[in-house]
Amino acid sequence: MKIKNAINNILLMLITLVMFFIIVEVIFRMLPVSESSYIQPVNEDNPYMHFKENRDFVFSRGFDFEIVARKHSNNYGYLDNDDFDKKTEAISVIGDSYVEAMQVDNSKTFHGLLDRDIHGENKKFYAIASSGAPLSQYLAYLEFASNEFNHKASIVNVVSNDFDESLTKYKSSPGFHFFSNVNKACSNLDLIRNDFNGHTGIVNIAKSSAFIRYIVLTSGVKWSSIKRILNGEKVNYRFNKIQNETVVNDSKCAVDEFFRNLPKLSNLTPDRLLFILDAPRPEIYSAKNNSKSYFNIMREYFSRKATKLGYEVLDLKELFSEDFKNNSKKFEFAIDAHWNEYGHSVVAKGIRKTDFYKNILK
Repeated sequence: MKIKNAINNILLMLITLVMFFIIVEVIFRMLPVSESSYIQPVNEDNPYMHFKENRDFVFSRGFDFEIVARKHSNNYGYLDNDDFDKKTEAISVIGDSYVEAMQVDNSKTFHGLLDRDIHGENKKFYAIASSGAPLSQYLAYLEFASNEFNHKASIVNVVSNDFDESLTKYKSSPGFHFFSNVNKACSNLDLIRNDFNGHTGIVNIAKSSAFIRYIVLTSGVKWSSIKRILNGEKVNYRFNKIQNETVVNDSKCAVDEFFRNLPKLSNLTPDRLLFILDAPRPEIYSAKNNSKSYFNIMREYFSRKATKLGYEVLDLKELFSEDFKNNSKKFEFAIDAHWNEYGHSVVAKGIRKTDFYKNILK
C-alpha cells in the first residue's frame, strides 16, 4: 500500500509539472519572446556564415521585454528587408552584431536609414554581418561580396573585440574565419575557416519552446555569464588599463594581416571603402579618457594604419562626443551595449558627411 501511494504521488507530481509547463508555454507563446535566427551550417559548399533564408522573426531582450525588434532575413540569409541580386550596385556593410543589429528593426539600422537616401537608384546597401564576427571574418565577407555581387564599395564597422578575436589563439568559434599561426614576426598567417555542422537535436528541440527561449534568449540567462560572475569577473579587459602586452602585440599583428589581405579579397581601392571605428562610450559619458585601455590602444593603431594606406576612417568617438555634449542622449540600450535607434541614426548622419559617401552617390 505504501509503494502504491508513493507511485501515485509521483505520478500526480509529474502530471502537475507537465500541466504547469503546458500552461506556461501557452502564455509565453502569446508574448514577444525572442525567436532563433537559425544559423546555417558552414562548410565547403556554404563557406560564409548566414541565417536561414526568407524568415520574419522576433528579437527581444529583458525579462520585461524592454527591447523588442521585428527582424527579417532575406534570400541570402542576412538581416536585410530587401533581397540581394547580382545586377544592383552593391555597397556591402560588413560587421558583427552592431551591423546585424538584432535589437533594432532592419529599417532603423544605420544602413537601413542610408538605403532611404538612394531609394529608386540602382544601388543598395547589402548588410552582411553576424554576431561575434572579427576582422578575419570581415575579410571573408568582403571576398563573398566581391565574388557574388556587383560589388562597388563597402563600409566596415570595427568594434573592441575585433582584433584579438581574429586569431585562433584567442577564439575559434565554429562558423567563422580566423588567422592562425600568430608569431612574433607576424608572418605566414593563414586565413582558415572553422566549419559549423549545425546545432544538435536537443538544441533544436529547446528552440521550439517559447518558455525556454524566454529564459535563454530574452532574459539572457547564460551559464557563461553566471560563471564569470561567480569567478569575480566584473568588466571586460578591453576597457581597462592594459595588463597584457602579448595580447596587444598579437592584436596588432591581426590588424597588419587584415590590411595585407584587404585589397586582394575585397577587390576595392581605398577610396571605395570606409571604416567605422566604434567609440569607448563609457569614457564619453564619464568625460574620462583612459588612453592605456586595450581598446584605445588598438583604436589608435588601426586608425593610423588605415589612414596611412589611404582609407577613410569615421571615428565615432568624435561623433558621439559632440552629439552627447549637445543632446545628452546615450547611444545604446540600458540593458544592452549595442547601439539603439538613436545611436544608429547618429552613425548614419556621420556617414553622410564622409567623402566616401559623397563619392558613391555620384
